[in-house]
Amino acid sequence: MNRNSVLRYTLFFVGNIYYALTHAPEPLTEEYAYALSWNAAMERFEAAGSISVAEAEALSDAITSSEASIEVGKIFFSDEEKLSDVL
Repeated sequence: MNRNSVLRYTLFFVGNIYYALTHAPEPLTEEYAYALSWNAAMERFEAAGSISVAEAEALSDAITSSEASIEVGKIFFSDEEKLSDVL
């Protein structure tokens, strides 16, 4: 960034800070006030962490299926390492 850019952005920043300090913000509408509330945040959090009934049923079917299994890979050690050192 050259000197003129720094000066321009500095003046822009200072001007916006001055405006913010000398003017009162507009009051929030009820909709925006609720969107920024703790209750709305918790609803968004719950929605993000929940799964649909279809997803829950598919997961249950996959777990209880006779074809369900867990694959365990082999652990490889170099010549210098011993299993007791890792465990």
